[in-house]
Amino acid sequence: MNIVNKKGFSLIEVLVALVVVAGGIAGATKLQGIFFQNSSDAQSRSVATSLAQRKLDDLRSFVEIVPSTGKTWEEAVANPSTINMAYQFITVNKGGLIQSGAQNIIQNSNSAYSLSWTAQDHWYYDDDTDPSTVKIDVTSGAGAVGISDYKVIITTVTWADQKGENQSIELETNISATMANGSSKLAIGVAAGGSFGGPDVKYTNTSFPDVLPVNITDDLNKATSLPAPEVSKKAGSTLVRFDSITYKDGTNIEVRREDFLSVSCQCSVGSGGKYPVGVTTWDDSTKALLHKKGSWVVGPVAVGVDNPINGETQPYCDVCCRDHYDAIIHPGSSGEEYVDACRLKRIDGEISVIEDWKLIAVNIIPNSFFADENNAPIEASLTAYSTYVKDLVRTRLPSSGTVIEKAKFAFSEIDTSFSAYVGTATSYSVSPSTQIQLSARAVYLDLPPDSIYEEGTYDRDSVPLDRIPFYDENVTMLAGWVPDADNSTFSDDYVNLHDDGVYILGKNDDGSYDLASRPGYSIPSTNWVTNELLIDPPTYSRGLFFANVLGPTTVKTRLKNGSFGQVNIAATPNYLHLGSSDIDNNSLVNNILLPTNFTSPAVFPVDSSISSGDEELIINVE
Repeated sequence: MNIVNKKGFSLIEVLVALVVVAGGIAGATKLQGIFFQNSSDAQSRSVATSLAQRKLDDLRSFVEIVPSTGKTWEEAVANPSTINMAYQFITVNKGGLIQSGAQNIIQNSNSAYSLSWTAQDHWYYDDDTDPSTVKIDVTSGAGAVGISDYKVIITTVTWADQKGENQSIELETNISATMANGSSKLAIGVAAGGSFGGPDVKYTNTSFPDVLPVNITDDLNKATSLPAPEVSKKAGSTLVRFDSITYKDGTNIEVRREDFLSVSCQCSVGSGGKYPVGVTTWDDSTKALLHKKGSWVVGPVAVGVDNPINGETQPYCDVCCRDHYDAIIHPGSSGEEYVDACRLKRIDGEISVIEDWKLIAVNIIPNSFFADENNAPIEASLTAYSTYVKDLVRTRLPSSGTVIEKAKFAFSEIDTSFSAYVGTATSYSVSPSTQIQLSARAVYLDLPPDSIYEEGTYDRDSVPLDRIPFYDENVTMLAGWVPDADNSTFSDDYVNLHDDGVYILGKNDDGSYDLASRPGYSIPSTNWVTNELLIDPPTYSRGLFFANVLGPTTVKTRLKNGSFGQVNIAATPNYLHLGSSDIDNNSLVNNILLPTNFTSPAVFPVDSSISSGDEELIINVE
């Protein structure tokens, strides 16, 4: 008998293999669905957090403690240019300009968000006659009289996820009452740059890796409170705000909070009086930096101009135009108009103009450098960036010289060397049909007064970092990006070239982005990065790279120096406004205008080589 040995698979083996393959496909499909669901949930939670944080900042933006006689919050919302927001307006679902209820969000349009908030008044009350005992914190009873010392605010944002299940996030903060003359109510811990007691406030970073901590001492970190500055458009001007927070490492207790605003304004030359630009000073009694402004002086000023379309102007433009005006830069006759940009801060309860933002570094860094696939922090990367910032600001501290000479030393170059600093290549590889979020991170520096060194006790290598007024900021939403959907190169006037043809509607269930284009435009099939027009966040996108074709793409970002870069407008001329540190009887003198090309203190031409920070990153799609 001949036995033929035939090779192959039996029917049972084939069926078993099919079952195994089918099970694997089913598992992979389920896993992919979970992945996309988690991605969509993370996007929704990010938007909700931005909405909640934006409302907290909105509530902090009161101008008066007590409202004008007979005025209500409803009237202030309806007439923001004539009726100021007041601290006492802040109650449950009242206070600020942003109203409760459904929020009009374009991005991530698959979710509908609803906003609400609560407010609890607190008073410091001494319940006995012994002056040595500590005041207690009360919310009712004998001590709950008059204007409260602070309010505890909890903002809540709710939405339904892709499964239709209700989701929510809450953010909590304390908002302190600060009287305009600084004599009665003091902001918790930071009213004038020092520490004034009050309840502990915990800082929570809900936006990692957009917000990064910089370790400044063994037990202190410093960070901005927002993933991107809040930007609002009104009357053709722009308002940008963010907080810089110093907090204890481990406990996250806030020890200092600085509220900054930047605003662009249409100004008109006039006359009257002004407060000189506020400058950074050192309070030796409290061992703290603070901003201080001088006394009222009579002289040429400017006023904010109403928008001819709607008759409105930004609420802070009168202050900006008045106190930031300088006849050398704007020597026009009375009534002549010009565009200005100012850096503002609340000093002793009043919004005041302080010295301009001064850029010393800008770097493009992929978010994935700081966070793994589970969005967990990569500690080595965080340490590297923190060390880079600390080393950078120390090298920019001048050892001697006049204010102009010190400024030349500190601000003559914008650093873009983070990649070289950490020893990584200036290129990054991604797979086709993927998207990665890039961040533009900027470092700003104010010139500290010589008194921080305490007459030789410290030098620039040893002075504690909490004495150096520097600010690390995520400027992704303020910088320009190329190649974008309809522009592949920068011009000096980059801020007017942002995309107006392609924009993001939201993120789909499968993880892809829902793009749209206006008539006359098409969605790019090449590699490109989002660079949308500036509108209220979080409804616009910048820095999101779309990998569509194989090969290298050089992504560039640009950021104007000075306050003009913060408000995303072109500056002509572009200059940095320094306040002198000479203070005599609370009066500031010799406010110095620093030209960006440093040719002469009296001449102010624009030198594009240092009037903006340019940085690039090569992305390889392979």
